[in-house]
Order: sequence, then structure tokens, then C-alpha cells
Amino acid sequence: MASDIESLDIRMQPRVRKYIWECAKAGIPIIVLETRRELSTQMAYYSRGRAPVQLVKDYFKRCGLWDISDAEALVMNTKTLYSKHIDGMAVDIAPSKDGKAWWGAPMDLWERMWKIAEDLCNLDACAGGKWNAWKWDNPHMEFR
Repeated sequence: MASDIESLDIRMQPRVRKYIWECAKAGIPIIVLETRRELSTQMAYYSRGRAPVQLVKDYFKRCGLWDISDAEALVMNTKTLYSKHIDGMAVDIAPSKDGKAWWGAPMDLWERMWKIAEDLCNLDACAGGKWNAWKWDNPHMEFR
């Protein structure tokens, strides 16, 4: 799983760098979770909640992902086999607490991050904000 900005499409890189800078200026510690993604990784994610648990675990292992639990393997976490991550046109960035992704961050913090992404960095915050494409993938930002 890639988390380096340089793996992104060249058009996406300056927007993501600006987003990281603007979050820092706003006093929001962040962590880059994922940038460009292999198709095989997307397929492993897609298998969650759709394939038998052991098969999902095998897919995750073969892709070099984390040791997914049985409970996680049963939960769908993507609705598509295609993601803009595959083309380097999406990034997942979360607020950070103690150097780790802060999944339980208050919604107003996520909303501040989405506003920064959309208003200052020309990114589409697909989990919320103005574009409101979906509300289940808070860290996800796409090229706009």
C-alpha cells in the first residue's frame, strides 16, 4: 500500500502537498494513509463482505496488506472494483492522534478538513463537504 505523494499523478501531487500544508497551518495533525493503489489491492478490498472470510484473508496477505480480522473481512468497505486511487488521482488522509489515524475524530474536525480540501486545494472531499458524493469514506480526497 503506497503512501508517498510522489506515486500520485503529477497533477494531483501539488494539490495534496498544499492540503497537507494547509492542515498543518490550521493546527490539524494528519497522516497520509494511502495514495496510488494496485488493482489487486482494490480487488482485495472489494472482496470484503462478498467472499468467504478465509479467501479475503488470503487476498489481503497476498497484497501485503494488514492481517485482517474475521470481523473486518465480513464488512464491505468499497462499492466498486474501480477507484481513482488506481490512477493516482485519489488520496486517503486522516486526522492523526499519537501518530496513528484518528478514526473517532469529531465530525467537525473532518468537516474542517473537507473545507480545506475543497476551498483551498481544489480537491473533491467525497466523504462530505459541498460535493457530498458519499458519507462513508471520510479520509478520501479526489482530483477535481
